Amino acid sequence: MEFHEAHELMRLMRRLAMAQRMRKTELLRPLGLQPGQDVVLMELSLAGSTSQKELARLAEVDEPSVGRSITRLENRGLIMRTRDAQDSRRRLVALTPEGQGLIPEIRALYAQVAAEAVGDFQDLPWLVGHLTEVASRLGLAPVTRPSPS
Repeated sequence: MEFHEAHELMRLMRRLAMAQRMRKTELLRPLGLQPGQDVVLMELSLAGSTSQKELARLAEVDEPSVGRSITRLENRGLIMRTRDAQDSRRRLVALTPEGQGLIPEIRALYAQVAAEAVGDFQDLPWLVGHLTEVASRLGLAPVTRPSPS
């Protein structure tokens, strides 16, 4: 690949990430959320009660970042931390009823942003497959999710 092609590709990937973040920021603002906090809430809704370490893995961010989000969301009453009944040294994070109440709005927001971005694409499975492959080639393998209990 020539430099000018590589430069344009890198620029487009950066613009895609920025555009998605800007649009989400705009739609999250009325909910009182910042980008990243939606991811923590959504991953908790899918995983149920989990550790901070596991939540960071599911959200695909580092532990300090997820820790800051947890603290802010806990201060707002959207999540709670409890001691693990099996291991008293371990703390678990879970949604509160108020946090659970935001999940339908976050899901709708995700559907809106995705539809705005690619809703009329003819071959969505092709796009998803190729974007997954690009992320994998750059070292970000798909996250494995816990089995629903």
